[in-house]
Amino acid sequence: MFEIFKNYLKKEKYYIILYSNYVYVYRYVDIIKFTDKYISLKLENMMLNIYGIDLLIVKLEKEELLIKGNINKLEKIYE
Repeated sequence: MFEIFKNYLKKEKYYIILYSNYVYVYRYVDIIKFTDKYISLKLENMMLNIYGIDLLIVKLEKEELLIKGNINKLEKIYE
């Protein structure tokens, strides 16, 4: 069942998955700003701002990003 869901998501331009203490972002374009309390990401047609405490990028690849920390708020800003 998870494979069907995973294959469906890979067709999307980007996706964001929120876990208890993680945020996973697939197909981000650029990291605009990064501190331990705030991360701003550029996606295809929007900005994603992540607010929290002790934010840390634990996985960084060409199109994938995994952020760990106490996430307080996600904010999408469409351009």
